This record gives sequence, C-alpha cells and structure tokens, in this order.
Amino acid sequence: MYKIGDYVIYNQLCVCEIKGEEVMLLEPFGKKNYYKLTPVFEKQNTCYYVPADYVANLRPITSKEEAVLILKNFEKERVSVNNVKRSTLLTAYYKERFDNAGLKECLILLKEIHIKNQKINKKLNETDVKYYSRAERIVVEELSIIFNESVEVIKERINELLQK
Repeated sequence: MYKIGDYVIYNQLCVCEIKGEEVMLLEPFGKKNYYKLTPVFEKQNTCYYVPADYVANLRPITSKEEAVLILKNFEKERVSVNNVKRSTLLTAYYKERFDNAGLKECLILLKEIHIKNQKINKKLNETDVKYYSRAERIVVEELSIIFNESVEVIKERINELLQK
C-alpha cells in the first residue's frame, strides 16, 4: 500500500517517512512484513515498526492541492465551541474528534480551542492544552512537508489564520 519514501501520519503522533520494509519474526505471530518509519521532525534516532498488513494507525499526508483548498476555505469554517467541563468527558470528546482526524479536522479543532480560549478569558484547562498541542503538531508538521517550509514558518502562518 505504501512505498519507501512516502510520508504518513503515524498514530496521530507525528509525520514519519517510510524508510523501508522489513520481514521480522515475532512470536506468536510468525514472520510478517513491517514498515520501518522514522519521524521527520524528531532529533532522536526513533523508529517505529508497523505491520504492513495492518495500517489503520497510518494516514497518508494530504495532497498539496487538497491542502491549498482546505486552507483557502478555512476562514469560512464555522465551529461550535464545546462547553464540557468534566475532564473525563472533555477527554472523550477530544479523543473522538482527534483520533481519526485528517488535516481539515485538526485545523477545525485548533480553531475551536482557540475560540474557546478567547471566550473564557482565563487559562485553558490541561485537556484543552493537550489536544491543542497534539493537533497543532500534526497540522504544522504535515503542512511543513506539503509546502516544503520550516516548522516555524508554518506555525506562524497557522497562528495568523487563527487570529482572523
């Protein structure tokens, strides 16, 4: 399904490049093909192995054409701000929205939390901050690869978009 050199979002954690495919023997599963992934923006020598026949936790990065369209229409996106107060319910709310989100959904989540922050006039709670940071990382890394720009430049542009 994927090829060496493809960029993917791994487990909604980070952007990774597929560096290879390896056959590994893991008991009790026997021999299986695994994709070897390396995070693009991490300084450490981290790598992940994902079974090639189970790629539910991988998502290809958005095409440049689709990303341009998403960003062009982003200002028009209407969001409703959640009023969930209980931490467990808020975590469930964000988890449901974030776990399988694409670029557009992550941007909308950023916008929602940004608006919530402006409305409450106090610090966001820990859960809001956590999901804002996770969504921001995915968006910034993905757009950085798509547009071949530094993470810092993309982060600045996203912040400008959110201020509109």
